[in-house]
Amino acid sequence: EYLDALGEYGRHLGLAFQIGDDLLDLYGDSRAVGKPCGADVAAGQFTLPLLHALKKDTTGQLSTIVKRIGSEGAKEAAVKELAAMVKQLGGYSYAHAKMRMFADAAQQALSCIPDSEACTALWRLADYVCQRVP
Repeated sequence: EYLDALGEYGRHLGLAFQIGDDLLDLYGDSRAVGKPCGADVAAGQFTLPLLHALKKDTTGQLSTIVKRIGSEGAKEAAVKELAAMVKQLGGYSYAHAKMRMFADAAQQALSCIPDSEACTALWRLADYVCQRVP
């Protein structure tokens, strides 16, 4: 039972972490993140906040910005423009809510584990994953 619970915790925490990484790619500080912001988009990776925003964009403007970043490399101005538009189209808030949902599910998976320092540390780790995102 504990192994299954910890496996579920790990799956949910991993999803929360990845969504947080997606958000940091657009909204983080390059020095703190350890890679240039917009690197995922420049590499052609369509992350959750971007996918959600693309679905909401009826003008096609967002796709144009994405192509510009991919063809020029992750230029700072284009990444900032992209991040602002993703936020305006709800991609940031959607992804942030999903990240928190997965972190909460990770914490819920620990409910059958007896209280201990290790369990408390795992609980706090799920919170930290969400807190590191601006």
